[in-house]
Amino acid sequence: MHLLLRRAVHTIALVLSLSVLALAQREPSEAKPAPVDPLGRSTPKGAILGFLEAAQGRDYDRAAQYLEYLPGVGPAQRRETARQLQAVMDLHLSTRLNEVSNDPDGSIETDLTASEERVGVIEMPDRKVPVILKRVPENGIRVWKISNTTVQQVPALYRELTFPEFERLLPKPLVTVRFLNLPIWQWLALLAILPLAYGTAWLLSWLVRFLLRPLLFRTPTTADDELLRL
Repeated sequence: MHLLLRRAVHTIALVLSLSVLALAQREPSEAKPAPVDPLGRSTPKGAILGFLEAAQGRDYDRAAQYLEYLPGVGPAQRRETARQLQAVMDLHLSTRLNEVSNDPDGSIETDLTASEERVGVIEMPDRKVPVILKRVPENGIRVWKISNTTVQQVPALYRELTFPEFERLLPKPLVTVRFLNLPIWQWLALLAILPLAYGTAWLLSWLVRFLLRPLLFRTPTTADDELLRL
């Protein structure tokens, strides 16, 4: 009887041990994968490329999600800031995208914190403004965004562009719709300027010939006459 009891205890212990071992082996395979940011902001390179792609595609709702804002900034202002930043970057951004870190932890820069990354410089005529990304928590994960330090300077930088006040007077599609990275209104302006430039050149040419004609007719050579016929 005592022997049977000992065998029963050993059998139960063995079954329990095997159950625990099987459970331990299953746990790693059943562990949930780490959340992935659907916007690709897990790395500095993914964040800056994602913003540029969304902005160039005129998807400013999506582009705005790559920017860090102060609390209380509404959707409309977020979209407009994203659009303005694109306009500034199109003209003044200096960056080497192939050298931007593709590591989730970013690169080590002595003059920045561990959660910051410099991805380029906006070169204005009188100063250079660094474009800083910041790693921030969002929806249970950490993502990279263009830092609020940079975002806050966007309105002032945009006002320094050549045509911001003029663009306010134009229909919105002429400003937001782009072809080869230029707003449609600029293409229309180029088309309008070409005939004007041609007419101006013709007028100047005629005026020069008109003023020189009396002088050239006084010379005995025929080369002067040929020059007037050009």
